[in-house]
Amino acid sequence: MKTLKELTRAANNFDGKYSSDEKNPSLMFGLTDNDILSGIVKGEIDPVVIAKYTLSVRGLDNDGNWIGFEASARLHFGE
Repeated sequence: MKTLKELTRAANNFDGKYSSDEKNPSLMFGLTDNDILSGIVKGEIDPVVIAKYTLSVRGLDNDGNWIGFEASARLHFGE
């Protein structure tokens, strides 16, 4: 897990690693409501489940490749 210092450095110094702000993980919660962030920190919200759901409704596998909606749902949720 990255430290706050490492995340801050990544947000302010791309070093060519991230092609845009949209792909910089240290910025992904910038517009997220405080209640949602608090829920994640408290363990009430699982961001991994949300990411899996989002990939499945897009029909994507773990690498972001199109595999279709049904295959993606099976991959992420065993359905």
